[in-house]
Amino acid sequence: MHRAHRAIPFVLALSAAPWLACCTDGNASRGEGALQGFGPERLSVHPLTRFSTDAAGQPVIVCHFELRDRYGQLVRALGLVQCELFRPGSEQPDGTQLQDLVWRIDLTKPEENARQFDDLVTRTYTLSLGGLPEWLLRWRADEDAAGTVSPTLRVTFYPGVHGDGPPREDVLRLSR
Repeated sequence: MHRAHRAIPFVLALSAAPWLACCTDGNASRGEGALQGFGPERLSVHPLTRFSTDAAGQPVIVCHFELRDRYGQLVRALGLVQCELFRPGSEQPDGTQLQDLVWRIDLTKPEENARQFDDLVTRTYTLSLGGLPEWLLRWRADEDAAGTVSPTLRVTFYPGVHGDGPPREDVLRLSR
């Protein structure tokens, strides 16, 4: 009888193992089991994206984007952001465009990530993209060219502290 009492904890531990494994969703080593589904599933470039000037008076694109989880709720996440500018009218027969400029922003550090997120008003990440090419400034200033194709801005977010998660992306045609 004494041996039977010693086996009870072992039997209980074995019976609980499958239950605990399903709770972690196989990601226990990364600590993600309980948070599955709350990471960024979708990125949207917000229509607030616009031309502006920085503190030095230089022209910039103020890019607003938001991340949403699988439940459609706004989320914040660590990761890398890549913004690409494509020339208008550069569409090739296969659908590709000529890329003119790329900005890479590191949002893997919590302090920088929090600084780039507008928690008070827009609830979007807000990036100031400078060093704009001359052709873009001429396009923006040309009021007579209302019928021409707009430049395209593509924003891609690579989630994770190393930016190695599955990319989320969206595009926006810029307006004057």
